[in-house]
Amino acid sequence: MFGRIIDSGVCDPPSVMARDEVFLTLASQDREPPPVIHFYRKTPSVCLGYFQSVERAVDTEACRELGVGIFRRKSGGGTIYEDPDQLIYGLILPRPGDLGVPADIPASFRHLNSAVQSVLRELGFRAEYKPVNDILVNGRKVSGCAQRRLRGSLLQHGTIILRYDPVVMFRVLKTYPGKASDEPARVVTSLEREAPPDMDPANLTVPRIMELMVHHISVLLGVEFRPDSLTQRERELSDELARETYGSDSWTHRR
Repeated sequence: MFGRIIDSGVCDPPSVMARDEVFLTLASQDREPPPVIHFYRKTPSVCLGYFQSVERAVDTEACRELGVGIFRRKSGGGTIYEDPDQLIYGLILPRPGDLGVPADIPASFRHLNSAVQSVLRELGFRAEYKPVNDILVNGRKVSGCAQRRLRGSLLQHGTIILRYDPVVMFRVLKTYPGKASDEPARVVTSLEREAPPDMDPANLTVPRIMELMVHHISVLLGVEFRPDSLTQRERELSDELARETYGSDSWTHRR
């Protein structure tokens, strides 16, 4: 079986969230759609989980001052700060059970996150899985993910933090683990911060991590992924969705 690799590069959040949704929607409609790995990085932004409240979770004044956008995704989970130093992947599987992904949601998180663990371990990190959807290095979070399901198809999107500024995260988010202690870096960290002294800096690049992600996801699922680009239909649908939903204030501030 063959799959597609779509690399959106650094992009505005509404566009890439819309593309993930379009991939999932089309996967649930077509008879034999290929799996997709969608890589992207976001311009500085706060991304709320579907059930999160802007008022409770985000310091909107700090976001305005720092030029950080505020957006909402359709998957669950907490509110996170993202920027171009975090590699995000969207994994879209039309029939996950056919690829060995467990139907049980916690088990599916563990199974798919094993590919991310393998990437980090190959790079030289001691990566451990923390249920239900986190990966830790030295006891601190470097990767998290969330899922959406639609008519049997699955989208898992997750973040790998190469480097980050805890001061910015501290300012724009009102609540997250470690906020009460004023020490966000005790809970969330980056690969750069946790890298062993003898690690080759060339390993901590977006292209290298993307390469390893493709390899280990391919091995896990038994799918050969090949570079591809958006179809005209995908582009039109995602542009419309980004404009009318993910980029609209009514969607972002619905809670």
